[in-house]
Amino acid sequence: MLRDLFIMPVKAGFSLTKFGEKIKPFPAPARNKFESVLLTTFEEPPGKSQRPANWLAQQLWPEFEELPVGLMAFTMLIMVLLETDLQNLFLAALEIESNLFFLLILLNIVVFGVLSIFHVFSKRQKTDQEKRGMVGFAIFCCIISGVMGGYRLYLEQSSWLQIFGVWNVIQGLAAALLFHAKAINENSLSDENAPLAGTIANFVLVGTLYIFLKFGFNLHYIDSFSICVAYAMSLSSAVCAYIYRLPDQSDDC
Repeated sequence: MLRDLFIMPVKAGFSLTKFGEKIKPFPAPARNKFESVLLTTFEEPPGKSQRPANWLAQQLWPEFEELPVGLMAFTMLIMVLLETDLQNLFLAALEIESNLFFLLILLNIVVFGVLSIFHVFSKRQKTDQEKRGMVGFAIFCCIISGVMGGYRLYLEQSSWLQIFGVWNVIQGLAAALLFHAKAINENSLSDENAPLAGTIANFVLVGTLYIFLKFGFNLHYIDSFSICVAYAMSLSSAVCAYIYRLPDQSDDC
């Protein structure tokens, strides 16, 4: 699974969330056979209200844009800089001469993590190779934060954090299954630029959220990372869209 994420071609299918009405939408990406069957199953006839099954399918289908992927990379950077246990784990793994596969995975995470942050603030269009790497990086973050982080949160004593735990496990498993079924296509990763003000606001919010969870709730770094990824996937586009509608905040990155 990890080898496929960064070495083999990545297949993904993501719907796109628009940041504001003034942004001209990109043409809808072509659906593959798996995606067409799944989404057509839950489509509603015109004029009818949305069924719970349709809503759930839309929530579980991953939606990746430059901003959420960049926020995941930024969160991972904060996590590595603040967590000495994680730093020691990486250093110990690097000392193992035969662990070439781990070094290759680590190198790809660093390269495509930096690339994800770069593209949030750059207007340059991504190449297909860059898209494949960014999608693989995003799926990797979803699986780690969803399955590992969500399970850890669920095992905590009864608290509101268990809601994140259950939901993240479901989303993480869904992302893993969609990736395994080759239902994820890098061509669906948007080239749309997020508004600069909304982007900066989201980076500040994610950084503040991670620090608050670490020092305020004393959460394990995987737990904090899991919650920040959930924010990036579910709320960052909404926050960006809200700021985009404010006066004098319509400039793209």
